[in-house]
Amino acid sequence: MLLLQAAYPPSVWYTDPIAIATLVVAIATVVNVIATLLLWLTTKESVNVTKEMFEASHRPYVHISEIEMRGPDDDDDDGDLGDEADDPALRKELCFNVVFNNVGSVPAHDVVANMQLVVDGLIMPNIELEDKPIAVLFPNEEKYTTIVADDPKDIEQIQKAKALSLIIKCTYKGVAEKQYSYEEKAIYDEDDGEFGSFKVFTT
Repeated sequence: MLLLQAAYPPSVWYTDPIAIATLVVAIATVVNVIATLLLWLTTKESVNVTKEMFEASHRPYVHISEIEMRGPDDDDDDGDLGDEADDPALRKELCFNVVFNNVGSVPAHDVVANMQLVVDGLIMPNIELEDKPIAVLFPNEEKYTTIVADDPKDIEQIQKAKALSLIIKCTYKGVAEKQYSYEEKAIYDEDDGEFGSFKVFTT
């Protein structure tokens, strides 16, 4: 019996065809799983990119096309701010007119605007706009909103200000009920007599 065992030593696994075949199948299975996972990740990323591209081209883009400060001696010569801008009651006040425009491809709804007037670094508590609805903005449509200074002391402070700016925030939704936002800080240039964008944040 001892002589028989010496003549036929036990075989190791790498010389066993069945063991080798089993190992090959196991490795192939692992490789297939990894390849499938990588393909799934690539497909998911491609779908996400396509979705983002579609959303970017089929969404509203609300921004500010004009900011104007109008006093008692100013006239709306071109009429672009509407009849309300020439209301005699408003002409006795200092008005800040902000024009919102939708440059996107679909309507913006649930548009809500907030504005604050900052004079020499201080927010004017009596001259602000909180959560004013602007309803719906269709593509390439413009609508304006106004904040008004009617207190003589506030008007004098504004006219004597060394630094004047407006902080404007706007939220709105697209067709898929996804909410977007626009925020701008505009600084008044006394030499040009106009407000210019200083910082803009969009989502």
